[in-house]
Amino acid sequence: MSPFGFILTFFGIILIFGAIFYTQKKISLFFRFCVFFTGASLILFTAFPSILRKLGLLFGLERGADLLVYASVAVLLYSVVFLLQKNSILSAKITHVIRSMTIRDATHFPIISAKTVLVMACYNEESVVAQTIEKIFEFDKDLAIVVVNDGSHDNSLAILQKLSAKFPNLRILHHPQNLGQGAALETGFEYIRQGNIKADYIVTFDADGQMDITDLPKMLAILRENPEISVVLGSRFLEKQSDNMPIFRKILLKTGIIFTNLVSGIRLTDTHNGYRVFRKNILPKIRISLDGMSHASEILDIIAHEKIPFRECGVKILYSDYSLHKGQKSSNSLKIAFNIIFKKFF
Repeated sequence: MSPFGFILTFFGIILIFGAIFYTQKKISLFFRFCVFFTGASLILFTAFPSILRKLGLLFGLERGADLLVYASVAVLLYSVVFLLQKNSILSAKITHVIRSMTIRDATHFPIISAKTVLVMACYNEESVVAQTIEKIFEFDKDLAIVVVNDGSHDNSLAILQKLSAKFPNLRILHHPQNLGQGAALETGFEYIRQGNIKADYIVTFDADGQMDITDLPKMLAILRENPEISVVLGSRFLEKQSDNMPIFRKILLKTGIIFTNLVSGIRLTDTHNGYRVFRKNILPKIRISLDGMSHASEILDIIAHEKIPFRECGVKILYSDYSLHKGQKSSNSLKIAFNIIFKKFF
């Protein structure tokens, strides 16, 4: 036997025994079959090279060894997808545990009743979060706000706790570790679903001061005047109101619009604007499973899939030096696209 044949046989035996010994583990039956089949094939092809040559010719390959290369690539790709799915499931379990603990620790507060509640994710916003919240309550003291401190390692939590003593309609939830904006918003949603906040409308709002609270009345008016509409989506391009938007970001956003149109089949002028208003009765349908920034596209996918009636509304987004410096990197667009495609098709 040649050295190459010996190596194939050796790894074939390891794969076969691995598949057999791990039958008691919670591993996909198809994955175990692939491992066993691959190991058996390696031994068979080593003992009878002519079989490999014939199989190669059957697939139009001059060399049978090429078939092994292509098969190995296919198995590798499947293994990568399999491991990504396992990692996604594990991350979801960790997020669920942290969310349950966070909500449990905040259920002792009195129930807030308000027509409208704003849900914010806060991560290291110590320099702006107080100003953002104070500006909201100055505009309308009857609003309610749920802020989810998403594992901030600056002074954000202390600032928020101080503000909660000043404003009775402010609730602070705390993630002990950073999970991502999507996870933080879903924690706020779940807190409301469990009856801790009584409100007719739920608004997603940024803690960094980019959004203009004076846009909220016209968004709410759309829902009040149109009972058939369940969601109002803010748009920076509908009325061209946003100031100081960098040209490169505008190009990325326009590309995102095309991507979302293709993946979700939903037609919008702005697909990654987080300024959104929901009727409370559709909140059970809006379940965010993507912890990071991909949640904005995931919500649109849910709206399209559930055929939830929506309308866009022009809003103003302020691009300050702080928000531009702290905002998500342009490279994150690729990660967002990958997460959406992976969740939708795998």
